[in-house]
Amino acid sequence: MSYEPEVEVFFCYSYGFVDSVHFLLYFYLWTAYTCRRASCGSLAESTTNPGLVTFMSSFESSPRITPFLWFDNNAEDAVDFYLSVFKNSRRLEEMHNPEGHPAPGKILTIAFELDGQRFVALNGGPLFKFTEAISFVIRCDSQDEVDNYWEKLLPSGSEGQCGWLKDKFGLSWQVVPARLPDLLKNPKAMQAMLKMKKLDIAELERAAEDQGVPSYR
Repeated sequence: MSYEPEVEVFFCYSYGFVDSVHFLLYFYLWTAYTCRRASCGSLAESTTNPGLVTFMSSFESSPRITPFLWFDNNAEDAVDFYLSVFKNSRRLEEMHNPEGHPAPGKILTIAFELDGQRFVALNGGPLFKFTEAISFVIRCDSQDEVDNYWEKLLPSGSEGQCGWLKDKFGLSWQVVPARLPDLLKNPKAMQAMLKMKKLDIAELERAAEDQGVPSYR
């Protein structure tokens, strides 16, 4: 079964839109459309966008849940920045917008991994912004790790309370010692944390030791 006529109609319709709402509609329609083609066995025959074949092939083997990050038109800058922060990270593949069609950027999506965690970044336009309602927690096994991630993620961003920060792209992170949940079982450790921005493991341990919790230094 062939759906080639739909390709022409679909692209003419979708890429005529220039505002972010229609761009979002386009993206999800395109995703649904490509999944339909894949289920019919014709995706591998498509030459309209070779990167699309790679994207769909990779998507089929991806984790069940993948964080999907909406940027304005700087997804590539954001991905390069995050790859520089986290070890064992890599760019997986990217999907390009066809040339000559209005879109927030030449690249539509970039799939990447940070220390084994898969993400997808989208150039979706200026409609939506990140908020603290969503954040990513970084488990740190030492104060050196806390300091390292804090110093790399913070430039041109902003500090928050209790180990939270917002990076220059507006994405929120929690830079957290691995043992924090155990330490916070003690009221004094909780009180100490509430006064901090970047978390100080030694200070949290001193507060917890007042409640009889042994240090792991």
